[in-house]
Amino acid sequence: MDTGGRVLAVDLGARRVGLAVSDELGFLATPKPPIVLSGDSPAELLDAVEAAVGQYGAAHVLIGWPLNLDGSRGPMADGAEHVAAALQRRVSCPVTLFDERLSSRQAEARLVGLGMRRERRREHIDGAAAAVFLEAFLTRERSQSNPSRTE
Repeated sequence: MDTGGRVLAVDLGARRVGLAVSDELGFLATPKPPIVLSGDSPAELLDAVEAAVGQYGAAHVLIGWPLNLDGSRGPMADGAEHVAAALQRRVSCPVTLFDERLSSRQAEARLVGLGMRRERRREHIDGAAAAVFLEAFLTRERSQSNPSRTE
């Protein structure tokens, strides 16, 4: 993958927005503190994500796309599409939607596996979920840029 820098993953939520950032080489995904929204203002969300793009030096933004388990789009997926389109008008780097199905469950399982108590898991689940789908994206990008050879 050659994004020329870090990828910022954004896991949208009603009040808390999970963030994770890749390293510049696109191998590691690190959860970051969530964005805590004070209301339902789309402008507040966009301002906060745009600020995170600058803060983390993101060259690419990945928005979690919450498709239904059967792959169909529902109201939450539509909302993510609107956020991605609005954010793309505000930032100069690419904004991509990425399937985030089951990322929260995988993140919860990871945090439980680490022995984290329920109260602490609530603090970390948003960033951990963003890291789960960011890792999947980075793996996909690496495999597409370096297809295995068979001889």
